[in-house]
Amino acid sequence: MNYSKVAEEYISKNPSIKDSVTLGIVNYSKLARLIGKEYNLDAFEAILIACRRYFDKHSKDDLRQTKILKILKNSKLEIKNKIMVIVLSSSISKDSLFDIQKKAKNENMHIIWGSDTITLITSETYEKSLKKVLGKKVISISKDLIQILIKSPEEIEDTPGVLGTIFSLLSSNDINVVESMSCWTDTLYVIAEKDLTKTMEILKF
Repeated sequence: MNYSKVAEEYISKNPSIKDSVTLGIVNYSKLARLIGKEYNLDAFEAILIACRRYFDKHSKDDLRQTKILKILKNSKLEIKNKIMVIVLSSSISKDSLFDIQKKAKNENMHIIWGSDTITLITSETYEKSLKKVLGKKVISISKDLIQILIKSPEEIEDTPGVLGTIFSLLSSNDINVVESMSCWTDTLYVIAEKDLTKTMEILKF
């Protein structure tokens, strides 16, 4: 049995595991047990050595992770509560949406255009007025959400893995990202209100 190949295959297929080991959330022993369980192998020591060799071989990734963490440490967070996400049929006219956004002026409103649907991320303040205007075009409405805006340094543009690291950290802590979008150095995440405290702890870099 080529345990090095087994370890590499498992880690490559699970990038969140790789990030977790690099960040110290999961150690080599836990990882070796996970791999042994996944492949039904009773060879803890051999798998443990294979895992260590894998990360030694990919030490350059540690340097990249250091750069990612530096960017995140120099990022600023803006939090907004009472956020809702509205999913609309794409059959609604673009002019109607632009009129809605225009009326909101400088208030919080983001539009994500999909192939079959359109998503609005905005304040619960507009719920009644939007329902009235959008009518049957509304597919679903999710409320009791929090918007987290991460404003990062310009280096984020040419540093692979920053967004992946954030998603990995959130998912490994059972935090679901309801919606997300980015614009240059700004990255927006929408999460459930109940997950705010845990999320803020995770994002303390």
